[in-house]
Amino acid sequence: MTTGRRRFRIIKEIAEGGFGKVYLAEQISSDGFSRIVAVKLLHAKWSSHDEIVMRTRDEARLLGLIRHQHIVKVEDLTSIDGKCAIVSMACKFPKGDSVRSFWDTLMQVRPSSRSPSPHPAARPSAHACFPCSLLQP
Repeated sequence: MTTGRRRFRIIKEIAEGGFGKVYLAEQISSDGFSRIVAVKLLHAKWSSHDEIVMRTRDEARLLGLIRHQHIVKVEDLTSIDGKCAIVSMACKFPKGDSVRSFWDTLMQVRPSSRSPSPHPAARPSAHACFPCSLLQP
């Protein structure tokens, strides 16, 4: 993936939602400087929807103004291969299973007769975000 004077090397997909995917990537500038970032890339099917693109840009601009240890720091709003992209500083990622995997395992081993499963809105999603300071390298 390339944009302007820099390119992105995708390391792995982190999550996917209805509007796009989030990737762990290496951002490489034309002079060889590189760093690890997270790239939220809008699905191609939404690239021609002006309202969705505008909302994605608004999200990036708003997050770019906020500085808090529990909120990702947005570094850039750009277009990659014609798709709207938000570039963020990558937090440290935990080794091992995802929260979704842990939750699914817990639901399998917990007898359903003891208590009802929580409402779907209370279940962790694939996009669950942890405070960067709590994650281990």
